[in-house]
Amino acid sequence: MPPNTILSCVLVKKNATGTDVLNAAVTVRNDKSGLLCGIEGYPKSECGPEIDMPEITAVAASGELEEKEELGEELEIEPLIALSIATVIAIALAVGIKRRRK
Repeated sequence: MPPNTILSCVLVKKNATGTDVLNAAVTVRNDKSGLLCGIEGYPKSECGPEIDMPEITAVAASGELEEKEELGEELEIEPLIALSIATVIAIALAVGIKRRRK
């Protein structure tokens, strides 16, 4: 079980690193390479245990795939419309500013 929340204030040098601050506030356990393995005794022994990653296989029904492709085509139009509107607004503002200066 992880320890309770620790609230403390520590004083460190101006150029202290995050590791320096952590070491000043709590008991830290590192491995030989410097990897942070535990804080305040949690976890007790392990350090970066390797875990087996499950293999993920994607299977899509043909109807779902076609639907996703159609949605992708629709989404590509929206940024173009937004860009066009932004361009028209920018041109209108530029023309307005130019007319004010005359």
